Amino acid sequence: MLGRETDTTAAEENSALLSQGADPDRVGEQVVEAIQQRQFPVVTLREWAPFVAGVRQEIECAYVEFDGRHGPAPVATAMAVGGQPITS
Repeated sequence: MLGRETDTTAAEENSALLSQGADPDRVGEQVVEAIQQRQFPVVTLREWAPFVAGVRQEIECAYVEFDGRHGPAPVATAMAVGGQPITS
């Protein structure tokens, strides 16, 4: 985006759309409730589900296609089997 002129129309449309967003107080309540109930990740808007599904699919494909050429990661391996790789 460097060197490009700002699209003021798009910026104004984005601002108008964001001003119609979720009520911050309601979102805050949802976050506090989720934390108290130990529900992670915290979901505040169902409408993001299709986007999350797409990102999840991209991540899963990246792992399937990864060739492992840099070797194993001992911490990730330990965590995958339920171990505690970090000790005091």
